[in-house]
Amino acid sequence: MPPVLVYGGPSTGKTAVLRDTFAHMGIGYSYVSCIEFDKPRPLLQAIIGQLKGKKRKAADGYAGEGKAEQLADLLVHLQGMASKKEARRYLILDHVERIRDADVLAVLLRLREYTGLDMGLFLISQIPWGSNAYEFDTLRCPRPLQICFPGYRMPELLQILAKCRPEGDNERLFSIFLGTFIGPMFARCSSRIEDLQRVIEQLWPEYIRPVREGRIEASKQQQLYFAFKDKAIAAKELFESGLQNHASLSAALSARAALGASDALDFELPFTSKVLLLAAYICSRNKPALDRRLFDPSSRAGRRRGTMASDRQAEAAAEAKLRGPHAFPLERMLATFWELRSAQDEEPAGAAEQRDAQSGDLFMEISSLVSMRFLSQVTGSLSDAKYACSISDEVAEKMAKNVKVSLKEYVLYV
Repeated sequence: MPPVLVYGGPSTGKTAVLRDTFAHMGIGYSYVSCIEFDKPRPLLQAIIGQLKGKKRKAADGYAGEGKAEQLADLLVHLQGMASKKEARRYLILDHVERIRDADVLAVLLRLREYTGLDMGLFLISQIPWGSNAYEFDTLRCPRPLQICFPGYRMPELLQILAKCRPEGDNERLFSIFLGTFIGPMFARCSSRIEDLQRVIEQLWPEYIRPVREGRIEASKQQQLYFAFKDKAIAAKELFESGLQNHASLSAALSARAALGASDALDFELPFTSKVLLLAAYICSRNKPALDRRLFDPSSRAGRRRGTMASDRQAEAAAEAKLRGPHAFPLERMLATFWELRSAQDEEPAGAAEQRDAQSGDLFMEISSLVSMRFLSQVTGSLSDAKYACSISDEVAEKMAKNVKVSLKEYVLYV
């Protein structure tokens, strides 16, 4: 059978449906999640161990049976398995976008040709094959069959989240809570069921507290809305910043003052989209020749800040406003994006690999920003296009405060 690629956004049920289908049909399979491995060798050993049905042991460093230092070792092991003429095996590789540039994926896709092993290969990914993320020569790598799991529409998402209602709590009030706050504010930032479940677990008690304490009647929905609105806005900012992965959202919320209206944005965007928009804004204001100051810390640190330099900056800024923002290539925007991210957090080891793994997600974020008209594509396809940034200076300043970026350090003019 040809390889099969099951793709779709996060939390769309790809892995659960595929594994449950095999279990329901009573068919055995091997499962390997590529997200667990940062190097090819342990991944190869895990594949061999799973296909041989051996459990990994702590004494062996959880390497599984069969040592595999390189791809040739994998082929030798699988050729030996093929000679036994056993029933067809099935291998599920999850998060396969993590190894899309590795030779191991190209070999697995032609495994039957190389080894004679009768194996069905199922790949699970957030990125479709036709997105140019899988840059294989067609002679090396056959195109798999594709099955798409589309993202949930908002009514479907709210219907799923309605099952999170604590037993005995007011069903109608919980539905209003979901439709008023979780859907419009949080589900537009993340469609991951797990993230939204954590938010509900921590914010629902805050929302319902005035009713339980007898301060507001359950029928007074408008009073409940205004009593909780400021907390929801503050929680949304924490959620966008990544605090949805911690169990302390409610604690952080209670210790944090509500956002001031003057600094609040009038629209909701994921954290990554905001940083991408700031990168686009910087590229649309700065001349390309000034990028060296962004990417060379020593150059930026040594920049003159005397009176003459400040006057030149002011004059250049006035001229730039008269000319208006200019277009910029995709590569320049992405380079500026990573500069902003690295300035926020010290880059860990393996940052280059993490950037590669996230490139597909960034392309999807850029497409969304174009569809929402925050960015406009001037020329070319997605990979070689030039873009223009549509946000105003005021919005850029609010967004920079929201993600804690100092724009004056990046918008140079001269």
